[in-house]
Amino acid sequence: MFNSISNDNISLSIREGLLLRFRHKGREVVVHNAAWSFREKIWVDGDLVINELGVRMASTHVLNVAGDAVEVTFGYRKGMTEIFLEARVDDQLIHTISHEL
Repeated sequence: MFNSISNDNISLSIREGLLLRFRHKGREVVVHNAAWSFREKIWVDGDLVINELGVRMASTHVLNVAGDAVEVTFGYRKGMTEIFLEARVDDQLIHTISHEL
């Protein structure tokens, strides 16, 4: 049976999809992967910067956050038993979220 997950950085439900949050240099980045439409959206400080279809297990996007080119990879791995987010600047990992389902 599927249980919803909700904490400060991760929200996952069949109805709403996957929502991940992190901060970089005081800026809030919110990543949403919709459950039914496969739409990926990313906001930086409330401004929508990515809005596209994504039918992959994991997606990568490059965002401008506080003057840095932040590469954000998120999705599912390990046979869809783990949700994750990794954010990098110049190939250096600056933030990671991982949660086993």
